[in-house]
Amino acid sequence: MRKYFRFLILFVTLLYMCMVNVNNVQAASLPMRMYLDSVKSNMKVHGSTLTVKGWALSSNGISKVKIYMDGNYKGKATYGKIRNDVKKVYTKYKNADKSGYTYTLPLSSYKSGKHKIVVQAVDKKNKTYSIVRYFTVIKSIPIGGIEKPKSNSKVSDSKFTVSGWAISKFGIKNIKVYLDDKYKKSASTSITRKDIAKKYSSYSLKYAAKSGYSCSIDTYTTAPGKHTLKIIITGNDGGTKTYKKTIYISKKSSVMSIESPKASQTFNGSIAKITGWALNDSGVREVQVSVSGKYQGKASIGISRTDVGKKYKGYRYGDKSGFSYSLKIGSLSIGKHKITVKVLGYDGTSQSKSVTIAKKSVTAKKSYDTTLRNFVDKEYNKGGNVYGNTSTAATRSQIKYYMSPGNFSGSTSGKFMFLKLSYVSGISVYDLNTILKGKGVLSGKGEAFLEGGKKYNVNPIYLVSHAFLETGYGTSQLSNGSLKVNGKKTYNMYGIGATDGKANKAGSERAYKEGWFTVDKAIIGGAKFIGANYINNKSTPQDTLYKMRWNYYNMAHQYATDVRWASNQVGNIKKLVDMTSKSAFAYEIPKYKTAKTPVVTLDPAYGGTETGASANGLVEKNVTKDVAAMVGSILKKQSVKVIYTRTNDKTVSSEDRITISNNAGADYFVSLQAHDKYTYYYPSSTNKLGNAIAEAINAVINELKVSTNLTKSNKTIATLAKTTSTSVIVNVGNIKKSKQASSLKSSDYKKKLAQQIANQILDFVY
Repeated sequence: MRKYFRFLILFVTLLYMCMVNVNNVQAASLPMRMYLDSVKSNMKVHGSTLTVKGWALSSNGISKVKIYMDGNYKGKATYGKIRNDVKKVYTKYKNADKSGYTYTLPLSSYKSGKHKIVVQAVDKKNKTYSIVRYFTVIKSIPIGGIEKPKSNSKVSDSKFTVSGWAISKFGIKNIKVYLDDKYKKSASTSITRKDIAKKYSSYSLKYAAKSGYSCSIDTYTTAPGKHTLKIIITGNDGGTKTYKKTIYISKKSSVMSIESPKASQTFNGSIAKITGWALNDSGVREVQVSVSGKYQGKASIGISRTDVGKKYKGYRYGDKSGFSYSLKIGSLSIGKHKITVKVLGYDGTSQSKSVTIAKKSVTAKKSYDTTLRNFVDKEYNKGGNVYGNTSTAATRSQIKYYMSPGNFSGSTSGKFMFLKLSYVSGISVYDLNTILKGKGVLSGKGEAFLEGGKKYNVNPIYLVSHAFLETGYGTSQLSNGSLKVNGKKTYNMYGIGATDGKANKAGSERAYKEGWFTVDKAIIGGAKFIGANYINNKSTPQDTLYKMRWNYYNMAHQYATDVRWASNQVGNIKKLVDMTSKSAFAYEIPKYKTAKTPVVTLDPAYGGTETGASANGLVEKNVTKDVAAMVGSILKKQSVKVIYTRTNDKTVSSEDRITISNNAGADYFVSLQAHDKYTYYYPSSTNKLGNAIAEAINAVINELKVSTNLTKSNKTIATLAKTTSTSVIVNVGNIKKSKQASSLKSSDYKKKLAQQIANQILDFVY
C-alpha cells in the first residue's frame, strides 16, 4: 500500500511537469503583437505635441518601445500602461494587462507637411516589431504687427522701443527681434491688449487678451543709416510669421583730432608721441596707428579730456576721449612718412586722419658749373654708354633720363642714388646677415662687409648692394670660385676689372693679381679698391652712386657703362637702410646751372618762286610752312625761343637761312621738307647730336605709319654744313606719294606730326 502511494505521487508530479512544459512551449510560440492607437494613416495633426500611444506584446516580454520621427530617433515611450482590453483578447500573453505604451512627441520644430513616424517594440531577446504611419503636420500661422517704431521713422536715441501684438491659436512661444538680420533679443510677451481681444474674437481669449509684446533695442553697436527691423513670431505649435519695417538710425557725426605730431614735423630721435582725441556717438572702441599703410599698434584710449566733453556734448565717453601712442621711429627709413590714426566706434563705423612727418637726414646740394643739358650732350658725344645689354648703345634720351636727378631724388628708393657712400656707424653684422641670407657665397658674410666698409671708409650697405648687382646675388662664376687662374680659385665680388665682352676672363685675372683667393678677401680687398679709386678719390671723390656713374670732372673715370647702373642698386640699398635703425645717413644731390632759354631755328623749305615739289594737289612750300608754324607754336608754349627763316610765301636763299640761324645763336636748326624719305644730318666725330636728333625725329614720324623715313648723313648740303648749331633736314613726308599726300592734306594728321617732331626737339633742348 505504501509502495502504491509513492508510485501515485510520482505519477502526479510527472504529469504536472508535462503540463507546464506544454504551456511553456505554447507561450514561446506566440508571435509579437503591436498596435498604434493614436496615430492613424494620413491623419492631420494640429497643435504643439502629438500623443503616441498603443500596446505591444511578446512572449519574451517587452524591453522597450522606441520612437523615430522622419528617420531620427526621438526617445523611448513609457511602457507598462494598464490595458485590460488587450488582456481580454490576448489571454495567453503574460502581462498583457500592462502592455500599453505612451509618448508625447513635440511638434514645434517640425515644418508643416507630411512626416513619417515609426514605433518599434523591442523584446527581451532583441526581437523587434515596427509600425510605420504617415501623417500631416498643420501649423497655425500667427498674426500680429510692429506698431512702434513706424515705417521709415528716424531713431536718434541710443535706445528705441519695439512693440506691437501677436496671436496664435495655440499661444505664442516667443517673439525674436532682429536688426539687419542680426538677432538682438526676445521681446517680453503676455502684455494686456483688450483691443486685440475684441478685434480678433475668433482667437482664444486667454491668448488674444495677452497678445502685446515690447522690448528695448540699443543702437550702440549699429551704424547710422538705413536699417531693416524684423520680428519673427513663433507659436507654441512651431508656426511662424515674419514682419519687417525700414527705419533710419541717426547719430551725431564722428569727430577727431591729431594734436601731435604737427604736419611736416621732423624727428631725429627714437620715439614720436602721437596724441589727440576722438568722439563717436556710440563710443570709441579702439584707436589704431599705422605708418605708410603698415599697422603699428593700438593707442591707449580713455584718457581724460573734460575740455572735449564740454565742447562736444552728448557723446558717449566724451570726457574720456583722449588717445596716446608712442611710435618707434628708429626703424623708419629717412624721409617722409604718413601716420594714419584710425578710430573704430562700437557701432562698426570708423574715421581716419593722417599727418605726414619726416625722419631727418642730412641732405646737401652739389653745385656743378654746367647745365644738365650740356653734361648730357657731352656724355652722348663721348660714346660708350649702353642700355642693359652691352651691344645696345644708349640713346641720348635714355642717358638724359638716368642723369636727371629730379627723376629719382623725390622717390622713396630713387633718392638712394644720392646716398653718401662713406662709412656710417650703427650698421650691425646682424642687419647685414639678415639680407645676405640665402644669397649664394655672400650668405653669412656680414662681418667681412662691415670690416671692409669700416677699414676703407665705405658704406657697408653700398658694398652689399654692389655685390648683389655684380654677382647675381652671390651666384655668378666670377664670385663663386669656379674660375681658376694658374690653378687657383679666384673670387671677385664687385666686378672689378671685368671689362665688357670678357668679364669672366678679365675679372678672374684681376682677382688673381689682387690675391682674392677667398670670399672674405674679395669682399674686403674690393672695398679697398672702391674706397681708394672712387669713394675717397683725392682728386674727384665719387662718393654717391650718381657720381660713380656720372663723373663730370673725369668722364673717363666712371664705374660702369650701363646707364641704369646706379638706379639698379637703389632697391637693395633701400631694403638695407630700412633695417638699420641706429644710423644717420647723408645725401648729396647734384644742382646744375639753370640753362638759358633754348633757341631753335625752324626752316620751312622753299617759298616764293621756289615752290619745291608739286604733286597730288599739294605744293611743298605750303606744306613745310604749315608744319613749321604748328611745331613752332608747341615749342613756344614750352618757353623755347623759336626763329623762323620765313613765315610767309617769300623766297629765302640758303645763305640767308644760315645767317638768320647763326645770328640768333640757335641751339638747333631744323629744316622741314616734303619730297623725300630721308632725314639728313651732318656727320661729325665730335658732335653726334645731329645723328641722334635725326634718329629720334625719324622714329616718331614712322610711328604714325604714313611714311617710312630713313636717316642719312650729308656733308654737302649748305644748311647742314654751315650752320653753327646742330642741324637736321626732316622730310615730313613725300607729297609725290598719293597716300602720304592725302595725310598731309589732313589738318589732324599735321597736328599729330608737328606734336611728335616738337616733342623730340624739346627732349634735346631741355
